[in-house]
Amino acid sequence: MADLRAVETTEYDKLFAGLNRDEIKTFPVVVASGQNLKRGALVTFANGKVSAVSAADGDTPASDVFGILTDDVNASSADTEGVVYVTGDFNKAAVIVPSGVDIEDFVKAARNVGIFLR
Repeated sequence: MADLRAVETTEYDKLFAGLNRDEIKTFPVVVASGQNLKRGALVTFANGKVSAVSAADGDTPASDVFGILTDDVNASSADTEGVVYVTGDFNKAAVIVPSGVDIEDFVKAARNVGIFLR
């Protein structure tokens, strides 16, 4: 009788869209303290650090789009290193923006920096 083994499964988050996986580029960043961001968070860049797009102080200008976080980063208590996707095709339904922020407001700005939200 054969040995029974546990089978692991992998679930995909469907962050990527399209077949152009070879055109996805990443860039190392510092995530500003005070944030606990998840993979897929749309981020802006200012003062050498990235932060999630925000509606807290009015609308984040769409021109500030910088990238999409590659992995979860907990920068709750201190600036923390991370990596963002800076080019590629992404599923806009899987890209994370805070409540009150409409992803559609960022489609054109993201396109202008090489991020395609489909």
